[in-house]
Amino acid sequence: NPVSLVLGGCKITMAYFGQFSHKSAHTHSTHQPAIAKTLQKAGIMVSNKDHASHHKEPYDEDFCLIGLCNPIIDGLRHYVTTNNNAWLAFFFALSIFDLMIYSTAVSYIAELI
Repeated sequence: NPVSLVLGGCKITMAYFGQFSHKSAHTHSTHQPAIAKTLQKAGIMVSNKDHASHHKEPYDEDFCLIGLCNPIIDGLRHYVTTNNNAWLAFFFALSIFDLMIYSTAVSYIAELI
């Protein structure tokens, strides 16, 4: 299925981006590549300061490595549940079934168009 292949490529790209973002969040700005500084300033990647707050008690905010998502996840955590096991199960399931869900959704939308 070509849709699944494209979505799989996007997933691998985002996994790499997440690792790059995390590494950059732990790298002093004098040693960061220019692209990391630019993406951090734009809020696309989490900044060193925001990520550092994730490593301090009570360890309950700023989990995302994509800076744009931190307010969303922090809000959901505040309003939906603070149960770490529930979030672990949710993200684990999403990691396993995401391509199947996205591929089905894209195929369904393509049929409508």
